[in-house]
Amino acid sequence: FIFGEDSYRSKQKLNEIILGYKKVHKSGLNLIYIDAGESDFKDFLSCFKITSMFAEKKLVILKNVSGNIKFQEEFLENVKNLEEIKDIVVIYEDCPADKRTKFFKALQEYAKCQEFNYLQSANLRKWILREFEKNPSASSGQGTTKINPDAADLLLSFVGNDLWQMANEINKLSNYIAPL
Repeated sequence: FIFGEDSYRSKQKLNEIILGYKKVHKSGLNLIYIDAGESDFKDFLSCFKITSMFAEKKLVILKNVSGNIKFQEEFLENVKNLEEIKDIVVIYEDCPADKRTKFFKALQEYAKCQEFNYLQSANLRKWILREFEKNPSASSGQGTTKINPDAADLLLSFVGNDLWQMANEINKLSNYIAPL
């Protein structure tokens, strides 16, 4: 269960899981996306009844469950049966979860949960420096981009903790660096 107010890092984690699955299962035929806001629980269950001619686990990405109360109720009724499924189910919410609900409490009991809250000052600054280092230098096409700590603080003061915007600004700055 991946959730939290920091949708940038939670989306990165989801993409990391999907990439890891695709490395192991090259066909990608058993990667299934289900939007609980547009589907019902029967659609979700039906994806497990279909067996693949390849002996590979399915990866089911289940999104927007928090907005569908009926789906949550049916999920809770079947949570014991879902435990027996050998396939992988990732429940992804790009918003904070209501921790008071039965659904959330059941997920805490039966699933591995990872919450992504907004980064605060020191951790956010470290994240900015790491993101710059991930970007190749535009001037050489290789190596990494570095930022002066004072410039990182200035960038932080303009953007705040919106990591979607911060990542875009880091990309722009990394691409703008002129050759020496």
